[in-house]
Amino acid sequence: MTYIKNSFLEFVTTLEGFDHLPDAAIANLSEQVQAWRYRIGQKIIGKEGLSEHITIIYEGQVRLLGYDPHTQMPITLKLLQPGEIIGEIGLLRDVACETAIASTEVVCLTLNASAYFSFLALYPAFADARKNRSYLVEVFDILSLYWKQQPLATLNFKEAAENALPQAKIHYLPPGATPFNQLDSERVWFLSGGGTVTNFSPGDRIESDNNRDNIQVISQNPARLVGIHPSDLILEDSHEIVLAVSNTKSDSTEELDIPYASDEIVPQTPPPNLKKFVKRKIPVF
Repeated sequence: MTYIKNSFLEFVTTLEGFDHLPDAAIANLSEQVQAWRYRIGQKIIGKEGLSEHITIIYEGQVRLLGYDPHTQMPITLKLLQPGEIIGEIGLLRDVACETAIASTEVVCLTLNASAYFSFLALYPAFADARKNRSYLVEVFDILSLYWKQQPLATLNFKEAAENALPQAKIHYLPPGATPFNQLDSERVWFLSGGGTVTNFSPGDRIESDNNRDNIQVISQNPARLVGIHPSDLILEDSHEIVLAVSNTKSDSTEELDIPYASDEIVPQTPPPNLKKFVKRKIPVF
């Protein structure tokens, strides 16, 4: 099946944030986007390392996976639909946190990471829409570290993360020192990623102690925090674990025969606890 290249651009510019891009950016975007096809069961992204691009689902469904923090068994977090983006939150966090496989035959559009970060730096409205939102896999990943320390082996972790997502807040700390009391006291704060914070690692709860009054960001990138409502940390066993079932118009009317992405075997065992960090400068607005 062939596709008209112009239809890809029209689709992308309807997405949140992309619809705020000016004409010049859209023209640039049309030169950057590439289309790929994935077979059923083919892995699109894994936790072995950061993706080199963001992937926009154009057609089909993609299964987003998490791993039970106690058993390391896969959990289906969500069936992603057209318009949803894979790889973005990993780049924003600077943490490889996503595993996604094609649930049907899938057509995806990719934008390389350098172009994506360039759009973030140049277009504040785009950056505000894309950066200041929480992601299910982000909340699940962070809370999994918290829950791993709790004796809740039969908790429905997917449901707990879904319940926490609507009230989750995103906050960016600029380079330098920020007093703890500047954080919203109505949330419990965790370091999601981004910039380097003294004495804290991604997933750690941000708490003050007698030895320090400030949060110190020692990198050029801002640090991304996620605030969770305290009620979402009070959990009860549910005796259920959900497992994964194995306005500018382009003038281009070019027909495309979309190639298949390179084959990758979906691992049957949990991925290694390996995080490859690629440092990129993310602007603060």
